[in-house]
Amino acid sequence: MNQVSEPCVQRLRQHLAAAASRYYPELASDELKIELAGAAPHNASTIYHFRLQANGCQQGVLVKTPPLAGHHPPSAQLTAPEIKFRSEYEALADIHAHFNRLGDARFA
Repeated sequence: MNQVSEPCVQRLRQHLAAAASRYYPELASDELKIELAGAAPHNASTIYHFRLQANGCQQGVLVKTPPLAGHHPPSAQLTAPEIKFRSEYEALADIHAHFNRLGDARFA
């Protein structure tokens, strides 16, 4: 899963500080507060929720970013169903045999 990146958050804060008055003229102020309200990492992106406050006004901003460099989403299951089915059966049979060899009545 994608992770929240502090350097990314800092870059987004800088961008929002520089551009907030263009997006929201009512927030034009040297006293602009930018708060990270939440982040939702997903396989292919992260969505950040910021709160911008100034001059008694507040705006919420959602920012969607691509995954971190080097991050790859999980690959699709490549094992054919009939092979996967057989592998699962063999694994469970091995586990069953192991617990039978323990001789513990709880596993009989």
